Amino acid sequence: MSLVIPNTAFFYAASRVSAGVLAITIAIVPILTYAISAVCGLERFVLVRVTGVICGAISIVLLFAPTESLPDPSQSLWVLLALGSAACYAAMNIVLAIRMPEDESALGVTSGMFVAAALMMLPIVFATDSFVPLAWPFGAAEWATLGLGVNGAICYWLYIYLVNHAGPVFGSQVANVVTLSGVIWGIVIFGDRHSLWIWLSLVTMLTALALVAPREKKALAP
Repeated sequence: MSLVIPNTAFFYAASRVSAGVLAITIAIVPILTYAISAVCGLERFVLVRVTGVICGAISIVLLFAPTESLPDPSQSLWVLLALGSAACYAAMNIVLAIRMPEDESALGVTSGMFVAAALMMLPIVFATDSFVPLAWPFGAAEWATLGLGVNGAICYWLYIYLVNHAGPVFGSQVANVVTLSGVIWGIVIFGDRHSLWIWLSLVTMLTALALVAPREKKALAP
């Protein structure tokens, strides 16, 4: 479920919201991860990091409150859906940190997640007549689908390894790269143009990420 629900919701939101705005919603993952970890006792409550959580909340308000923030106010529901996906990713971090078997490799867990996700989605895909076969010879869509699958598998494998060896909050800091890359590529590839409120939200969210980031570096086990 940690793959099926957030990924499906995020792809639906991606078809209706700009890449930059989606990238900002992903940045809430480490902030929520720290908040949940602190409540669960996996992390300590630290004033600086709690301030980061507050900044993250302010960033979300800047996305929604001003009427001229989003290009189309109707996108608000899709942004909420993307934020729901981010909350699922944060929950996945906590589950991985608590329930990850000590004798299980990151590759094994990743493989199990993808197989389970495929089995869960298979009846839904056929019930909604959404199955699209990869016809040979591959065109741009087929290569993009294959590339996305391979890229996603590798990224999840590395991510689970990082969470397992360095903790959920540290691992979730990859959102820094995702957020900045999403905003930049959205401008370069799609020609995104953001309002002042979106830029203020981005700056506030990046500030929140910097405050929430772990202060002590943890060495990765070989």
